[in-house]
Amino acid sequence: MAGVDDEDNLSAFESVERRGQPRGAFHGLTITLQGSALPITEASQLSFFAEMPNPDSVTLGLETAAEMRYRGRMIRVTIRVVRKELEPRRGAVLQVVDTDPTVREALRELLAVE
Repeated sequence: MAGVDDEDNLSAFESVERRGQPRGAFHGLTITLQGSALPITEASQLSFFAEMPNPDSVTLGLETAAEMRYRGRMIRVTIRVVRKELEPRRGAVLQVVDTDPTVREALRELLAVE
């Protein structure tokens, strides 16, 4: 079982990670968050796992603008930090909170998800 930072209040985000969407690996997909380009190791249309050496560097529940890059393309999205993991992998689950249909469509195109 993945280690979770229990000091954060997770109750507001419990229903987030139910894997209702197909997920996959996208080699080379990155997200720039707080000035750092982070590799995305798992992605769906709605959420991502970003590897980071110090998951405590982001606040659970934080909503912020980010840039995703993949295969020479870039889109701007608004994300929310919904979970942090410490082991076996280190990083955070980031959920797309943009409701703008153009952002959602750009994300589908970027990841070539139908």
